[in-house]
Amino acid sequence: MKKTLFFLLNIILLVGVLTSCNDDKQLQQAQRERYMQHQDSVFNYLETNWKIEFPKTTPELTNLLKEWNAWQEFQKEAVLKPTTSIDAYQKKISQLENKVQSITFIKYPKALDERDVKARMTVFFNSVKNLNMFLNLDPIDIAKVDAQMKQVNKDLAILTKQMEKNLEVAKVPLEIGEEEMLELLNDERRANPEEQSGN
Repeated sequence: MKKTLFFLLNIILLVGVLTSCNDDKQLQQAQRERYMQHQDSVFNYLETNWKIEFPKTTPELTNLLKEWNAWQEFQKEAVLKPTTSIDAYQKKISQLENKVQSITFIKYPKALDERDVKARMTVFFNSVKNLNMFLNLDPIDIAKVDAQMKQVNKDLAILTKQMEKNLEVAKVPLEIGEEEMLELLNDERRANPEEQSGN
């Protein structure tokens, strides 16, 4: 009797373990299918919404940007759209981040070599960097990628407007004595750099 009871308990335990294993496999399969569906929806989103929008510029700024090699390399890279996979989009945004970062360290054209343009370039770089981060999360949050994609385009438009503004301001003639006053201010800043840093 004890042997029979022991045998029945083992069979019940074995059936329970096998059923549990099947449930785990079904759960894993369901999770895998949900993940693949999510990846497909991410790819479809990127396929339809990926676009770096370069605003129209004045002929003067257009000519200036054509001569700026670092900007041209970035623009050529940004226009090419990946099409094969999510990995291709991840590689693309990483390349764009590197291009924008290199612009921040390369000499700017004289007309754009101003603090405000450099500050806007840094903001734009951070937007691209954040988009890269959101695209490399697993799972990818489509809402965050969408918001950051819009932010990248917005910051690029603001950067371009700042460049346009600087070119317009440069056209305004200096008043009598203004050039000497600005030179004296620059000399004073160079002579007392610690006062400018707030120390």
